[in-house]
Amino acid sequence: MGDELKPETVMRSDSGVAKGSENRRDSPGPRDSQSLPNETSKLNCPTENKAKEILPARQSGGPRTLEGKQKSKLNALKYGIFASCALIKGESRAAYEALLDGLTEALGPDGKLEEILVEKLATTVWRHRRLIQAEGAEIRKGIDLMESERQIRERERARSDDHPPADPFSFSIEPDHGLISEINNLFVVQRCLDLLAKLRSEIAQNGFAESDLAHLKELYGDASASKVGGNLYTEYLEWSDTASASKSERLKEGYSSPEECKDIVLDAINSEIRRLEEHQKVEAARRVVPEPHALDRLLRYEASLERIFDRTLNQLERVQRMRLGHPVSPSINLNVSSS
Repeated sequence: MGDELKPETVMRSDSGVAKGSENRRDSPGPRDSQSLPNETSKLNCPTENKAKEILPARQSGGPRTLEGKQKSKLNALKYGIFASCALIKGESRAAYEALLDGLTEALGPDGKLEEILVEKLATTVWRHRRLIQAEGAEIRKGIDLMESERQIRERERARSDDHPPADPFSFSIEPDHGLISEINNLFVVQRCLDLLAKLRSEIAQNGFAESDLAHLKELYGDASASKVGGNLYTEYLEWSDTASASKSERLKEGYSSPEECKDIVLDAINSEIRRLEEHQKVEAARRVVPEPHALDRLLRYEASLERIFDRTLNQLERVQRMRLGHPVSPSINLNVSSS
């Protein structure tokens, strides 16, 4: 009996083993059930995924193309040694960086020394830009001063309307010479143009009149002084005398008619107005140059900047030629001293 029971036991054991093995294949065991969640968590971990993404970039060694290498090596120029002190309050950092990027692209520096020289060129150009702005400020200062003087004169003239001075214009001018002798002053030129326009209008409407002489005297001074060299005042006197001639005298001497005399004088007034307007344009153009003391200071500063730019550009060229293995001529140092 003992021998007969052994096969059944073996069979049950085998079936149990078979069933157990089938169960192990169908359902995960204790080790498998622990390992699957860990693998899933590793896949979902952002830190490890980021490390896997960054790792190939670290192993690549940076940009591979020539264009990429040229761009990457210039990244440090945006934070160069002059970037923090080259700008003053109110100046655009974006404009400065655009200038620096343009010079960098044009000159192609390689290495720290060449980068410093390129940035030095950029700061020199930026300072020259500031110099031009200072020149414009000096010009505006002169124009504003002239406008301020004009407004002061107008206020003084308005206050003295009740008791006008002998000279209706507030400039101190010799009576023998009139306003026309001071046409380098733009205010005087404008006053002359106003008087001539008024004289033209009155002559066109009323012909020759005694009141015309007051305008001409203010413009050209005394008639005796105006006769020297000739001017509009003398022309007016001649043609007004011709216009006042009698009909018989006009026919005998062949004089022009009063209407023709008036037209001739009006043409002369128009010519004088055009001359003064041209002079006004020339004088205004001359005023856009700064005053001599300010101009001298600006020119000295400009010359200094140009010397710095030329010297720095020459240094950069020598450094680049040495780096490329090209021959470099010896530098010449010339010291000039005055005794």
